[in-house]
Amino acid sequence: MSQRPIKSVNPALLFILVVGGIVFLGIAKDVIDYVLGDTYIATLTKSVLFLDLIYFDSWWPMTEAAFAKLTFPDQGIYENVFFERRIKFQYPPISILPFWVVYKFDMSWERATEIANFVSYLSLFGIVICGYQTIILIARKYYLEFQGSPAFRLAAFLIVLVGTFSFYPLMWGQFIGQVQVFIDLLISIAFVAWLMGRKYFSGMMIALAALIKPQFALLLLWALFRKEKHFLIGLMIVFIPAGIVSLALFGFQEHVDYLRALSHMGKHGEVYWPNQSINGVLNRLLVDATSLQWTLESFAPYNLIVHIGTIVSTVVFIAVGLFYKRETDAIAGSGPTMGSALDLATMLLVCTIASPVAWIHHYGILLPIFLAAFLTAINSISTEARLSSLLNLLLLCTSYFLLANYYTLAEQEAFSEPPINLLQSLHFYGALLLLITLFLLRIDVSRKSPLK
Repeated sequence: MSQRPIKSVNPALLFILVVGGIVFLGIAKDVIDYVLGDTYIATLTKSVLFLDLIYFDSWWPMTEAAFAKLTFPDQGIYENVFFERRIKFQYPPISILPFWVVYKFDMSWERATEIANFVSYLSLFGIVICGYQTIILIARKYYLEFQGSPAFRLAAFLIVLVGTFSFYPLMWGQFIGQVQVFIDLLISIAFVAWLMGRKYFSGMMIALAALIKPQFALLLLWALFRKEKHFLIGLMIVFIPAGIVSLALFGFQEHVDYLRALSHMGKHGEVYWPNQSINGVLNRLLVDATSLQWTLESFAPYNLIVHIGTIVSTVVFIAVGLFYKRETDAIAGSGPTMGSALDLATMLLVCTIASPVAWIHHYGILLPIFLAAFLTAINSISTEARLSSLLNLLLLCTSYFLLANYYTLAEQEAFSEPPINLLQSLHFYGALLLLITLFLLRIDVSRKSPLK
């Protein structure tokens, strides 16, 4: 197929129109839902903006674990909280240190959660800044065609601002009192640091995120396979002292118990529809349990097919993320390439989608990744008239719309029975489309230039 530059297309303007358009389309959907009587998103947005929060999805189990450690020092945290009391404390032992300090200083539960929610709220604005910096850095370093006027920079900032506060995984995470929003900020900072060539710092931010969500420790293997020495050192700067502190404070057995808890969660998973993973899809299809209600004290009933499907899918996702590599993804001894940034983005997504339990708010890490992918796809369209470039952009738009929005049908009884309950997994399909698109964009980047 012949290729020709599209001289008439201004990539900066196209970026504003496409990304702004898809963000606006999601908001228009929410407005239509509101007019039709569904006020959920309006209520959620108002609660987040005015810090009127009543849920403590992360803060409650974390404080219970910290309290158990202080009150029952001879009994394991996970034995007491997770297995006996059936509180879904799913984080590593070291994650409770802030709440342990809270109890040490006799701070009230109400005050502690207020501080936690405020830190999480500030994280949203940090994500806005990181998103804007992602656009500016990529435009400056890789795609000079996007070097635009102050009007472009203002429009880009407004799109990121509105996009952040309308990106459902982020807003839902903040609404329910989730530490995930802070993790999203750490991942966003790590991605920006990578684009700036500060791989040590990028690795340190990823490691901090992994202290709360250990799936991101897979980046350690990724760094080894990619021979990213500086990034690897950054990871170890955090992992080694944190590991020593954790073992000293909590002991070896506590960490063994945490592995038991992880094994139990992986064996069962969750039926509730916001679990947007292969495990969630299979549980909703095969397990005789409602997908419309979250169970406080139990996981999904055991199903052998679901268990095997979860293990196989997890292994496949991780293997593809680790072993699929383009020659231009990383060049030894050089600064970060656009290919390497997309490679890192791919592995960050893999760490989430491969998990047995991947709640919608776990996909809040994806906002800067979407921005980088949109810039890459639009740059390709603006320089070549290729059907593949248009397809990449179409896939990306579809993926964003599926992931960024809330769908009322997912909570309706009519859509909760198999096989029509496959429609409850729209966010998972969006994540899967994004993963495919990232691979296609990496092929496109490597085809154009061996150095980009």
